[in-house]
Amino acid sequence: MNILSSSFPLFSLCFFRENPCFPWQKIFSKRKETLKSSFDVILDELQPYSQNPKYRELIRKLWCYVVDNAEKLTETDAEEIETKIREIIGDHNMPTLAQIYIDKGKVENNVESILAILEDRFGEVTQAMRDDVADISDLTMLRRLTLLAGKCKSLAEFKKALK
Repeated sequence: MNILSSSFPLFSLCFFRENPCFPWQKIFSKRKETLKSSFDVILDELQPYSQNPKYRELIRKLWCYVVDNAEKLTETDAEEIETKIREIIGDHNMPTLAQIYIDKGKVENNVESILAILEDRFGEVTQAMRDDVADISDLTMLRRLTLLAGKCKSLAEFKKALK
C-alpha cells in the first residue's frame, strides 16, 4: 500500500456501516471533542476486530487520516495514536509520522525540481502538465522524470513520457 496516496475517504467505509458496533457517531459527531479523543474511542471499538483483514485495513486508513490531520494534534497526541495503532494491528513496519512527512517532502521537492527544470528549459508549463506531475507520488518515477526533464528535447517529449 502506498501510504502517500492513501487517504481516509469515508465513502470507502460503507461496508462497515452495517456493523452496529462501529462508532459512526464518533466520526460524524458535531460535538466538541478533541481529535485524539475521537481517535481513541474509534480505536478502542475496533481493537476486538483487529485480526480481521477488513478492519486492519480500516485501522490503516484511520492512520492515514491521522497523518492528514496531524497539524491539528499535539506531538504527544500523534505519537500516542501512532503507538496505539501499532499495538492494535501489530504492524511495526508501518511508517512513522516523521517518515511519512519526510517522504512527502521528498515528493514535493522532486515535483518542484521537475517543474523548475521544465520552465527553465521550455518556458511556461501548462497547468495540466503541472497537475500530472504533482499527482505522482512514486519517488523512483519522480527521479526518472527529473533526469528526463533535463534531457528531453521538448515539452511534448516529456508529456509523452508522463503517459
